Amino acid sequence: MRKLKLVLAMAIACAFLVGCAAPRAVIDDSWTSKPTKVKVVFTEPIIANLDDLQDDLPDYYNKFSEWYKTELENNLGEQTSGVRYSVQKISSDNIRINPAPLNNENIKVPSVTEMSNSADIYLVLDDIWIG
Repeated sequence: MRKLKLVLAMAIACAFLVGCAAPRAVIDDSWTSKPTKVKVVFTEPIIANLDDLQDDLPDYYNKFSEWYKTELENNLGEQTSGVRYSVQKISSDNIRINPAPLNNENIKVPSVTEMSNSADIYLVLDDIWIG
């Protein structure tokens, strides 16, 4: 269980670090302060080795998304102050990939088909592979 938790924590950390380190970062000029409410949506993660999952998290073998959601909420909340996170699993049918211009090229941007005004920012995690 400890190994799987470590792998998941590293996967989440690497995803955030890669996103933060990418040269394709743009901040809207209208942003004058950090967001206070962030909604994180994710699609069903793909587990490469289900035997490890059954050994390490037997209580969550058939409901891994529940464990993943709880871990995301806890870890994000511990890493930031003054930001409230809500985490929700959604169907991949509710994700759209749209092109967006950035530095004279188009990048692929995932978005949710239905977003409410209850969050300042949406963080979309799609095609999560854990191996």
